[in-house]
Amino acid sequence: MRQPATPADSGPQAKILDMSVPSHADVIVLHRRPGPALLPGDLAPERRPLPPPSAGEVVVRNVVTSVDPYQLRMLRGSPEVTPAAIGEPVPANSVGIVVASEDPGVPVGAQVATYTGWQSYATTTIAPTEIADPALGGPLEWISVLGTTGVTAYVGLHDIGHVRAGHTVLVSAATGAVGGVAVQLAKAAGARVVAIAGGRHRTEHAVRVLGADAAVDYRDPAFPEHLEQAAGEGIDVFFDNVGGRQLTLALSVLKNHGTVVLCGSLSSYARPDDPEAGANLTDAVFKRLRGFIVSDYYPKRLLPIRAKLAALARKTPAGGGQRVRGPRTRARGPGDGLRPRLAPYRQAGCPDLGGVGRGTTPARATPGRTSSRP
Repeated sequence: MRQPATPADSGPQAKILDMSVPSHADVIVLHRRPGPALLPGDLAPERRPLPPPSAGEVVVRNVVTSVDPYQLRMLRGSPEVTPAAIGEPVPANSVGIVVASEDPGVPVGAQVATYTGWQSYATTTIAPTEIADPALGGPLEWISVLGTTGVTAYVGLHDIGHVRAGHTVLVSAATGAVGGVAVQLAKAAGARVVAIAGGRHRTEHAVRVLGADAAVDYRDPAFPEHLEQAAGEGIDVFFDNVGGRQLTLALSVLKNHGTVVLCGSLSSYARPDDPEAGANLTDAVFKRLRGFIVSDYYPKRLLPIRAKLAALARKTPAGGGQRVRGPRTRARGPGDGLRPRLAPYRQAGCPDLGGVGRGTTPARATPGRTSSRP
């Protein structure tokens, strides 16, 4: 097993990681299938033996991992997604550093973006598309703008929505992981952007931080009227992450022959039987509604899109153009990038995950060893 003489990385991750290889890994596993909401006992912390890497494998120490709405469907075993396996780690995108390697193409110290899930260390294989060049960004950038989140937003806006300068673009869940990037990408394309978010804090964030031209609060009783006012002469592209009532209202302000990019349906994730989760498609006539699976675009579009996202992430106002950025927080140690989004999982009985570090068909994780895919 190759061990580092000196760490290969000199970026932020070098400050928060040691390069030792433990005998065990901290893992959060699915203990039982949840119902509408996670409950104590649905997830469980375990400490499992960490296998040494075989030929072609590496050991990764995860720095950050993702907490996303789609995971609830996987945990429930919903038929439209690949279900998470009982007793296995919660599936998720993660970014980490290689601390041991038996793969000559992946040296110790390499930064990698994998689907190893909620575990502090994982023994896994690394595909070429999972090498996360630190020159393009650190762990937070690779878990967001440069990862599945950013690629999803880009495919939806450009490959599906064909956004261009002069368009008016509406984005729901505009301060979420995908929605926040979508807002910025639409602005970078020269569009006028209207954001939908919940509450004053989020609507202000959409305008002041993400750059939206206007933001409307879907919790406001006057939301339909405010949406109509913000839409002006009509919406050209609606990037929909929510579905339900918000989709119904968006269709009423969408121009004829406008495009709805169906990216997600947050309204139905927690309570699929809620009347608010269903959309009235009466106004969908003469509109284009298109859903997509981002992994379908990976073979030909993944690397070109990542290059464009990296260029946008490096832009500065002084140099001209709109910079696209991910979370503003900085990971201070293993798992710190995860903590702000863990409230519902703590309620399900999980402890603080200080040691634990969409699109693709996730690989099945086994105790301590994961076979990841790009």
